[in-house]
Amino acid sequence: MLTEINGHLTHLVDTGDGPRVLVTHGGWIGNWELWKLQAEQLSRQGWRVIAYDHRGSGRHSAPVDEISLAAMVDDLFAVLDHCGVERCVLAGESMGSLVVERAAVAAPERFSHLVVVAGAARFPRTPPLRAFGAALGWRYDLTLRMFVRMAAPERGGRAVRPWGLSFLRQADPDAARHLFSVLAGSDQREVVRRITVPTLVVHGTADLIVPYPFGRELTRLVPDARLVTMPWVGHVPTMTRPQEICAAIEEFVGG
Repeated sequence: MLTEINGHLTHLVDTGDGPRVLVTHGGWIGNWELWKLQAEQLSRQGWRVIAYDHRGSGRHSAPVDEISLAAMVDDLFAVLDHCGVERCVLAGESMGSLVVERAAVAAPERFSHLVVVAGAARFPRTPPLRAFGAALGWRYDLTLRMFVRMAAPERGGRAVRPWGLSFLRQADPDAARHLFSVLAGSDQREVVRRITVPTLVVHGTADLIVPYPFGRELTRLVPDARLVTMPWVGHVPTMTRPQEICAAIEEFVGG
């Protein structure tokens, strides 16, 4: 449903009524649907799951000039307050890891556990990343189609690509370009060293978007982190390996 958060409308999903609460954040312009399968499964297993479209993605109404990393962190806390969540498990995917990492440092008392899927402590402006940013400017839709193919290269990945493309296309192209420029080049290695929340890092070895070594680096930097390696899995295991992601969260958080 459309909900007002910090003066802007966004699509917010709040499902399940169990005592355990999972709040999720998508990556780049991957909206709440990146966590749709976890919301469906975990809500049947005694969880309450909250997911929403962050700035620059899906149906979020923030104008381009109001999209920033700091604003997205503020939005996250506004979602918690709006939903009456005092403490939860916080999960972020890909570039959304930058948001949840900052939130975990800003208010660790709000989070019992942190889950990072296909994320990193930094997104350096490597030649491929610069080329991707440039391609967004001249062949936007073609670049999205290339992105979804790279995001799900594993066996069975082809089945989720049309769905992924459908929700990436919900984003306004100008907002998508601006959000990419905001997040690309970020370096939070000093930030993540201050994380005190127990952290689960899940990363696929076939991730072509955020390569596996970035997940290993994040695990080394966070003081209390555990790495779950997913062999031959790409960038979106929340979509291609949903049951395994749910099982990893259940095992990490415990009963």
